[in-house]
Parts: sequence; C-alpha cells; structure tokens
Amino acid sequence: MNPMTPDERQALAKDLHDGLSQVVNGLLLSLFVHHETLKRRDAEETDEVAEMLRMAKSAGQHIQDLMTKIRTVPTDQSSSKSSLSSGNAKILKTTIS
Repeated sequence: MNPMTPDERQALAKDLHDGLSQVVNGLLLSLFVHHETLKRRDAEETDEVAEMLRMAKSAGQHIQDLMTKIRTVPTDQSSSKSSLSSGNAKILKTTIS
C-alpha cells in the first residue's frame, strides 16, 4: 500500500470536515437544544436524549481525532501540523452531566 501524499491527506480531511463532521455537529446542536428543552419540562425522554447526545458527541470526537491524524503530516515532510477549526472543538466540548 502506498502512503498518502500530503495533498491527498488534506483532501480526505477536508471531505471528512465538510461532510460527515458537519452532519454530526448539526446533530449535536439539535440534540443539545432538544435535551435542554426536555430538562426544563422534566420530561421522561430526557435520559434517552442525553444518551443520544453522548453517542453523537463520541462520534464527533472520533471524527475530530481522525481528522487530526490525517492532517498531521509526518515530520520528515513538513514541520507544521494542521489545527482543527475552533468551531468544531467548541461544539464537541458541549457536555452533559
């Protein structure tokens, strides 16, 4: 198997970010709002939505980890590492207790 070129790594990371990551982030935001609404109403479904929120957060974190690994170019090819967008990082830090 041939190693990916830095351009291929960047393209794959961009596809992950622009596609799957955005969908999961949208899901996270929707679930967070829904969870907060249910908490205020003391609804039975609060725990179920909380679990869905935890699962979506875990999926988002996994995607973010993959993007970091893909974007990180081996040191013999480049001395700099790409960083993730701060917007995605803030969304993924949303937690429920």
